[in-house]
Amino acid sequence: MTENSKELLANIAPFGLRMQPELKERIKESAELNGRSMNAEIVAILEDHPRLVTGAMEISYLKMENKQLKEALEEQKTISKQLQHLLSENFEDAKWREDNDRQASEAIEKSYNELKTQSDYLENLKAELLELMKERHETDEDHLIIRLPGDLAEKIGQAAELMKRTMEDQAIDTLEKSYLPPRHLK
Repeated sequence: MTENSKELLANIAPFGLRMQPELKERIKESAELNGRSMNAEIVAILEDHPRLVTGAMEISYLKMENKQLKEALEEQKTISKQLQHLLSENFEDAKWREDNDRQASEAIEKSYNELKTQSDYLENLKAELLELMKERHETDEDHLIIRLPGDLAEKIGQAAELMKRTMEDQAIDTLEKSYLPPRHLK
């Protein structure tokens, strides 16, 4: 290593990265095959991974969708309350009430079932996310300190910020996705 390389490396702040032993071993093997250090291999993977930016955009889109679903749920609740109020005010008109009550009940029941399904789905996603977060933080067996060039650290930081996660979680996610088997081999 030249003096210039040592100086550049000394100017890069260390970045802690915990990972599963299996992932660490795959990175080590890949680094050996590519004739690089593990640090250089991790930097190369992170620099070349397109999901650092597009993943953040997908999360942003999903958050927008989630917000729209919440707004639709509130609108459905308001409509439901309005329908119930209208039904109680027009008690004298039995025929109208009978027909509209059935339709309103069906509409409310249908809306309720759709919203319940969506709510259950969101709760399941939340539970899965919490479990994944718990699993990631429980495994502290392998902890590497790697050095990332400033521009790569900034990219990871921006992607992590957009996706409301830590830089460590963003880097691990990107590394794991880089080592997924090709779809045609599954």
